Amino acid sequence: MDNTHRKRVKLDYECPYPTKNINCLVPQFTQNSPFRLVVCGIAGSGKTQMLGELVKQLHIDKVCIYDKIDDPVYKDIQNYIKDFHIGKDMMDIPDNHFDISKQNLIIVNDIVVGKDDIDNFIMESRMYNRAMIYITHSFFNIPRCSCEQSNYFILYGGITKENLRLIYRKIKSSVEEDDFISAYNYATEKPFNFIFIDKNNEDNMMYLRKNFDEPIKVRRLLYPAKTNE
Repeated sequence: MDNTHRKRVKLDYECPYPTKNINCLVPQFTQNSPFRLVVCGIAGSGKTQMLGELVKQLHIDKVCIYDKIDDPVYKDIQNYIKDFHIGKDMMDIPDNHFDISKQNLIIVNDIVVGKDDIDNFIMESRMYNRAMIYITHSFFNIPRCSCEQSNYFILYGGITKENLRLIYRKIKSSVEEDDFISAYNYATEKPFNFIFIDKNNEDNMMYLRKNFDEPIKVRRLLYPAKTNE
């Protein structure tokens, strides 16, 4: 891959769809479509801390967190979001508890739910205007439907080259396989950094980024943006 991607690119970018978010570069509530984000990283990689910062950059009316561990970061989120719930069972909140006129966010750790529960929440996310962040230690724990329906992925360091190749195929990446692996290695070469995969922008330079704000240049997009001739 061309080493020019290592130079930070000055962004001149506007979202191609309406957004209420403070930061246009983080996952977006698109029109009639709440986002689905998968976050994958081993313990101590910085996943939870990143989530605490991310929530502050979103325009969210309600947050529900499902995790067996009561992380101090969740208390920070509670101080930031008035309508907040934390629990260990996704089933303790009925669907009608969500106001579809509001922007709702569900954060789920894969240790507290089964695959069928996650798939059901993903399939119903648009109906109840619920964005979803799915946290996992292993990409291969992600239910098939959840992987296919997610439009954002965050991968932290520590993933082997063999597993990266499998992930590349699973998310049907729009760049060459070697470029994908090279971009991942660059983005995660330092602790607590991650590669951000933005499926909403898979036909342009915003597709792969180091963290949220640094586009990573690759040699060729397999699905380049269409131009009007």
